Amino acid sequence: ANKGGAISVDDVNPFLYCIPKYELARHMLDDCFFQVPANYSDIHLQFEYNYAAVAGSDIYGGLIDKCKAKYHEDSSKIFDAITENSALWISSPPYKICYCSSEQQQCSSYKATPYILHPGQSFGLSLTTIGQGNGFAPSRIQVVLDDGLSLGNCSQELQQTTSQHVCSHLQYTLLSSSDAVGKQLGIHLYAAEPCGTTNTVSPLYIYININKCPPGFELQPPGSCECDKRLEEYNVTCDINNMSITRTGSVWVGCDDSNSSYSGLIIHSHACPTDYCNESTVSFTFNSTDLQCAHNRSGLLCGACQEGLSLKLGSAQCGRCKDTYLLLFVAFAIAGIALVVLLLVLRLTVTHGTINGLIFYMNVFQSKNDLFLPN
Repeated sequence: ANKGGAISVDDVNPFLYCIPKYELARHMLDDCFFQVPANYSDIHLQFEYNYAAVAGSDIYGGLIDKCKAKYHEDSSKIFDAITENSALWISSPPYKICYCSSEQQQCSSYKATPYILHPGQSFGLSLTTIGQGNGFAPSRIQVVLDDGLSLGNCSQELQQTTSQHVCSHLQYTLLSSSDAVGKQLGIHLYAAEPCGTTNTVSPLYIYININKCPPGFELQPPGSCECDKRLEEYNVTCDINNMSITRTGSVWVGCDDSNSSYSGLIIHSHACPTDYCNESTVSFTFNSTDLQCAHNRSGLLCGACQEGLSLKLGSAQCGRCKDTYLLLFVAFAIAGIALVVLLLVLRLTVTHGTINGLIFYMNVFQSKNDLFLPN
């Protein structure tokens, strides 16, 4: 059987599943589809080896929440033993939508923590639809959106199918108008049949705080954050889902946040100073612009060294300073002493000999510099 491997009840108005339990009694002519004689004080039902391809391997339908033994007010529900087993054994037309993970459901009416998204970002929902007894009840999901919102891969009429034994992961892309930015708006989800948006039992509410586009992005039709148009001529690409920017070559892109009264996009289109920038393809966010730099450099246009590093002598590279340079003082001290000893041993003076001649020549050359070097 597709629905109700042992018992399938189809003669109950399916809309009754959409009515809250505290209102259900006044809509019912009979308490239960299963009539129990008055002299029966103990009823035990056993179901074995039943299977339904869609829902309710033992029972489907019948409003079993109303099935109590008549004339015995203290008696428990007839089908308690079944409902305690598993959500796979008993079900009905779907009337409630729940968060889920694998085979577990969490049927809260709203998501406690709102999503915080930029227009164009994707978000996922793991959902299932259930019937009575919290049994799996495959259904379409109907989405209703507050004004100013739309879903890039789902119109307001799109209905997504879930299936038995499956927690369906639905992926949506948030699109919004400029008026919606900075507000908290909602998405309302319903089990489409039989209740649809008339469902008063348990619709699912999801709230989204819509942030403005981050630096480097701007809101573009149909309502998503795309690359700032100033970046397009430099073959820069953007991904709002991880708020990353990808560039190739010597272009440097960053954000000026040094002044709290002004914060804007900076694009340096000319070649970076030699060995300052990484010219391969780099993806980064505005919290990690240093990924554009080479040789441990950082900062605006990679003009500084990373914290704790210093510029290496004779290059654009930055490195960690070492104390080994102190050995140079020892070397210079030894060389100085050796030079003094050499002058004393060789009796070299500046008053006569070769050194005197060199000094005299240099003085003459300097005094007649315009003659020897006219240009």
